[in-house]
Amino acid sequence: MFGSLTAIGIIAVFFLPWYEDPQSYTDDYGIEGLFDILMSCIRWMTAAFGVLTAALLMIARRVEPTARQP
Repeated sequence: MFGSLTAIGIIAVFFLPWYEDPQSYTDDYGIEGLFDILMSCIRWMTAAFGVLTAALLMIARRVEPTARQP
């Protein structure tokens, strides 16, 4: 699940600035720089999900090592 969230976050970091108009967020919600704040949150969450994914993969490999064929 966290690996999927990491992949979606990476896609969003590159796709959203191309797709969305940052000025429309200011016009609609009245908060200057809201789009930049949202993009910063997406970057931080993507990084956190990536670290969590890597940590869980390392734990999984230690807990359940691959079976050896005789």
